[in-house]
Amino acid sequence: MAQPLVSHQLAILFQYQLVSKTKRGKHVYYCLDDPHILEMVDAMIGHVAHEIKHEPHHD
Repeated sequence: MAQPLVSHQLAILFQYQLVSKTKRGKHVYYCLDDPHILEMVDAMIGHVAHEIKHEPHHD
């Protein structure tokens, strides 16, 4: 994804208070700022890990 597109998407997430941002020098760092989003991301990661673990091997 191109950097301007990422910046645009992050600005939208910030507008809806889903992420917070911290500026350090020339860099801006974003962090998820909604505990519900964090719970959903954790659940998705757990689901993907489970699927990978139980995926049949194709040789």
